[in-house]
Amino acid sequence: EERRKQQQNEEEERRREEEKRREEERRREEERLREERLKEEERLREEQKREEELRVAEAARAVQPPGSNDKQGTAIHDYSAGDVDEISFVMGDLITQIEMIDDGWANGTTSSGARGMFPISYIEMVQVENDKPMDKGVCGTAIYDYDAADLDEISFAEGDEITNIEMPDPGWWIGICKDKRGIFPMAYVQLQNQETDLGKCGTAIYDYTAAAEDETTLKEGGKVTNIEFVDEGWWIGVSEGRKGMFPSSYVQMD
Repeated sequence: EERRKQQQNEEEERRREEEKRREEERRREEERLREERLKEEERLREEQKREEELRVAEAARAVQPPGSNDKQGTAIHDYSAGDVDEISFVMGDLITQIEMIDDGWANGTTSSGARGMFPISYIEMVQVENDKPMDKGVCGTAIYDYDAADLDEISFAEGDEITNIEMPDPGWWIGICKDKRGIFPMAYVQLQNQETDLGKCGTAIYDYTAAAEDETTLKEGGKVTNIEFVDEGWWIGVSEGRKGMFPSSYVQMD
């Protein structure tokens, strides 16, 4: 009887060990699958990011004005393409038709005719002799700072020149600033050599923070243009590049 109980105990112990082993294998398999899923999600995010960058680059190239893609550079390091949409080159190679994508990447063409992306830090820009002056088209000057909120937009600081301006939309224009082409809010830029009708203007005498989507923010001392008197207590105007309502008591007419 004692031997039989001992055998039962040993079998029970083996059963527990087997269950423990299976549980450990199941846990490891779940961990492996989770890691693979995370890696795949990361890969898809990177792929979507790269596709978006390429889409923006292609859109910019499609509307690139004549003479704006004459930028050239000499490779100061070897670079091996890490993807099918990149180019490889060795130190000393000339890269032509350079177009900026963002702060770190650009598109360019090698001497063999291959075109693709590359890290801009791997080349040194060279001056291109061009007897033909570049046509800057319609130009404007930024009257406010603007930080791009999307890949197809451009950033600029107050006083920067925006060239080759196109006006496809009453609220948003397309232009080039600091070698990058993209869209920007028209209210942030004043056209050069052109009289701009700013309508009735005033100056903000207090700060005001917009509390709704149809309101605009005021900054004490800031200019408010294109003012419309829609209500005794509320007006509409453009402030800080945004058109919206604001309390009339916060602005003194010029």
